[in-house]
Amino acid sequence: MTSSRNNFPDAPRPQGRLVDARLHLLDRQLFDADEAPVGIVDDLDIDIPTKLDIAVSAPAPPVTGILTGQVLATRIFGGRPPRSKLQAIPWRLITKIGTVVQLSSDAEDLESLWIEHWLRDTLFGTFRGVAVQLSELLQLPVCDAAGRQVGTVVDVRLAIGGDLDDRPDEPTLFGLIISPHTQSSYLGYERSDARRPALLAALLRWRHRGTFLTLWHDIARVSTDSVVLRQGFERYSPVLRDDDNRSPGEHQNSS
Repeated sequence: MTSSRNNFPDAPRPQGRLVDARLHLLDRQLFDADEAPVGIVDDLDIDIPTKLDIAVSAPAPPVTGILTGQVLATRIFGGRPPRSKLQAIPWRLITKIGTVVQLSSDAEDLESLWIEHWLRDTLFGTFRGVAVQLSELLQLPVCDAAGRQVGTVVDVRLAIGGDLDDRPDEPTLFGLIISPHTQSSYLGYERSDARRPALLAALLRWRHRGTFLTLWHDIARVSTDSVVLRQGFERYSPVLRDDDNRSPGEHQNSS
């Protein structure tokens, strides 16, 4: 097969559609129920257990919500905005994922969510813990069971059940896209069969040579410093086929 696959086998197909969080969701516009823009997708909340050994049989963690806010400075200069600067939108309010993300609420409803979030974080945070943000996973070093670094997280692959055009199910983490040579993803060339423009495609594939997908059940531990994979973890092709994901469209995110 072509070099875009890095000669890795295809991963088993899960139920639902596959999307890559950074490539297909970040920076999408958010529209309310009246189709008025209310923000963009700046981050995601993922309910991943941290600082604990993850059982092989542990269910895939869900994406519990979208985060939006004023994060222009951190996009330009790097880093992450403080949690207090972000508005959390529960996934249950999402009605459609396409070239934009449609919400079932209007702007007034979204403003009222701060009470729900305050109660959750203040009263229940001690018991539930705090979800991991997508931005906290991106660029984390990834090590094998012996402690050898095998790459860096450049994206998170999600499985979404239901109809993307009609209240899609809460996504779950299917796996991590890991690059051994770079900390960022460029236009998604390393996980597509695109060949144009030829020079750019060839350059980016060379830069991302060896990029692979590892599945949730091969992740042994996640912390603020690194991701640790299980002994004997499998490397799969990072390529997303057209039939893996049709509805979200061709979003190109070079951040």
